[in-house]
Amino acid sequence: MNSSTSVQTEKLLVLSHLKGVGAKKLKSLSLVPSFVEYDVKTIIEKLLPKGTSYTQSEIADALKFAEVQSEKAQVQNHVIISSFDSHFPNNLKRMHDCPNILFVAGNVSELNGKNITIIGTREPSEHGIEIAKRITKWFAERKWNIVSGLAYGIDKLAHEQCIISGSKTLAVMAQGLEKVYPAKHKYLTEKILDSGGALISEYAYDSYSGKANFVQRDRIQSGLSAGVILIQSNLNGGSLHASRKAIEYERGLIVAGQSKTDISSSIDCIQANMTLLNGSDADVLKLLKMNTFNPKLLLKLLNANNLPFTESTLLEIDKVMREPYHDKGTLGF
Repeated sequence: MNSSTSVQTEKLLVLSHLKGVGAKKLKSLSLVPSFVEYDVKTIIEKLLPKGTSYTQSEIADALKFAEVQSEKAQVQNHVIISSFDSHFPNNLKRMHDCPNILFVAGNVSELNGKNITIIGTREPSEHGIEIAKRITKWFAERKWNIVSGLAYGIDKLAHEQCIISGSKTLAVMAQGLEKVYPAKHKYLTEKILDSGGALISEYAYDSYSGKANFVQRDRIQSGLSAGVILIQSNLNGGSLHASRKAIEYERGLIVAGQSKTDISSSIDCIQANMTLLNGSDADVLKLLKMNTFNPKLLLKLLNANNLPFTESTLLEIDKVMREPYHDKGTLGF
């Protein structure tokens, strides 16, 4: 096995490639105390449900998969980490659907930094662009890492403004690290790495990339951060996935106020913000597709005067997220 990837993470890589071992089962296996002691073959024999069997060829193929993944990471100076590794973010461990394995390019230590996610529509208004730049600048100058998803629009603006403001930015990818999507943002990934940030993915090199990956990506953005700032979104925007997860993970959901011009024009790209800012609890639940939520986690960032209070709240959440956390999980399959 490759020495640049820890032994326990390599075992998870092997098991992840076996048919029938999904994310939940992989997490359950990793929480069994004897997982650390056993090699892969013993784990298969003793920890998988009775009746589970794999051919020697299937096991050899899984072992080869893990070896190739580790080699690719080493060649590209990337790292592959899991909850067994010290650099694995404590914030993510608190997620009930925490990723089991992360592939990271760049400054892996920043995953445990003071993180906030900034997201929004791919087609913001002119006022939305200015709001995104100002909010990002304010937090970046206070040395918050800015997390986003490398998409067009607000994501791109947040990454770029963060770099200009001298802080670190983290891009969560919806595909393996060997591929940049959208391809036009290849230059941006280089800027992110050159400025001390990182690229993060839960997907193996050369793995299949589909629409569902982006929803899964959004949960990691929320999980990494003390809170999510929603700059602009329509009522069906993809940014609502990360917004929902922020509340679900007991992080802050910060909703940016909008310009009088955009409000009077009733433009589509701000309608989710307006519902979250002005709607009833029932409206919020319907929009976020939730049954319940903690109103204290929904913060209204109506103007610059609200920024200090917003930050103080996020700092309190960040402090809690940094406390030691050990997921005892469930040993069920």
